Amino acid sequence: EAVSGVASGTDDASSRTPQDLWKYVERFSADLPTRPAQLSARPAGQKDVVLITGTTGGFGCDALEHLLRDETVARVYAFNRKGTEAMERQRRQFGSRGLDEALLDSEKFVMVEAALHEPGFGIAPELLEEIRGSVTHILLNGECCSCGAVFFVLLLIVLWRSLDGELQYVHHVVRGRSPEHAQLRRPRAKLPVH
Repeated sequence: EAVSGVASGTDDASSRTPQDLWKYVERFSADLPTRPAQLSARPAGQKDVVLITGTTGGFGCDALEHLLRDETVARVYAFNRKGTEAMERQRRQFGSRGLDEALLDSEKFVMVEAALHEPGFGIAPELLEEIRGSVTHILLNGECCSCGAVFFVLLLIVLWRSLDGELQYVHHVVRGRSPEHAQLRRPRAKLPVH
């Protein structure tokens, strides 16, 4: 209610309290799945499998290039928004940054156009299971993870769908079959000080 009030312009600033924020915490944590009963240990020496978001932007593009060159990484799933011609944009970004576009043709690289707010990211169930069973690291980058700034309530309005998307990643991590949880990381950006 506090968020919709701010969005519609009918909100009184005094009505936003810490309890209002706890309502959102409860909403986003209510449906968390339980861990699978059967977990499988990651074999010693197994290479990393990384899911990264937002690779068509500058930072994400550079991070992707490093991951594709990294010998300790077996596979990279690059999640980008569905319907945005992500692979073409990725190639253009690599070219404009002077990066080796041949890396994008590697068997190691999988471009995934996903709808972050849809259950299962709106991707084929077989691909989702493949990802769920193999990902060891998740790097949230770009729009889908930019809700770490100071003005939390305002960001809830603007990034409501992004929060739903991040929750999908949490669901993915929890449902993984490895006894160790996949590592969920978010790059930290420095905010300008005025």
